[in-house]
Amino acid sequence: MQSPPQGVKLVMEATCIMFDEKPRMVDDPARLGKKIANYWEPSKKLLNDPSKFLDSLLTYDKDNIPDAVIRRVEPYIQMEEFTPEAVSKVSKACTSICMWVRAMYVYHNVALQVAPKRAALKAAEDELEDTMTRLAQARAKLQAVAEKIAALERQFAEATAKKEQLAKQ
Repeated sequence: MQSPPQGVKLVMEATCIMFDEKPRMVDDPARLGKKIANYWEPSKKLLNDPSKFLDSLLTYDKDNIPDAVIRRVEPYIQMEEFTPEAVSKVSKACTSICMWVRAMYVYHNVALQVAPKRAALKAAEDELEDTMTRLAQARAKLQAVAEKIAALERQFAEATAKKEQLAKQ
């Protein structure tokens, strides 16, 4: 079986990790009796249906990437061979997949920083909504009091006019 170029291999390993595809454990040629993870077979399975694979990239649940997946992908992100520039030298198709993996990694890290801010925004919006409700209630009470004052002033004016009329008689 022919081994893929290093850049392609790295990209497909990282992609399998992102999709939680388990590697096939094979004998380590460098150490007798030891096994190493081989993602080539699982990655070929991912690529069997290109349109389905593309759809899975587009519909990937980027808002719920497990931290364990990010920790397993991080070593790839740190590698010099795992940059779009390096991968493009061996595969144009894998360049885009490499960019996708890197984008998901960055998105996850940005989302972690933004999550507390979103929570604070939600709390502030809830507090604003409560305050606006109380303000509307207070304005309604104020309006009722203002209407009552206006009615009393009308009654007072009528009573004063009646008093003056009676005084003239």
